[in-house]
Amino acid sequence: MALANTLTLALANTLTLALTNTMKLVLTMALILSITKALNMSLKGDSRAGRSACKRELLSCKRRKNDLKMG
Repeated sequence: MALANTLTLALANTLTLALTNTMKLVLTMALILSITKALNMSLKGDSRAGRSACKRELLSCKRRKNDLKMG
């Protein structure tokens, strides 16, 4: 009986440890995803226009060319 109790406790401890490690992994992955999302949002360029600097420059160039054509 003592052996059965010891094995049951060992199994319970092992399962608890496995669940704890899984929860840590899930929380770590969630943290990494939230940090990545925040970084992506901060790197999107001008928040007012919603365009990156390259896109803004390209649009400015196209507008200048269009203005030259229109006279």
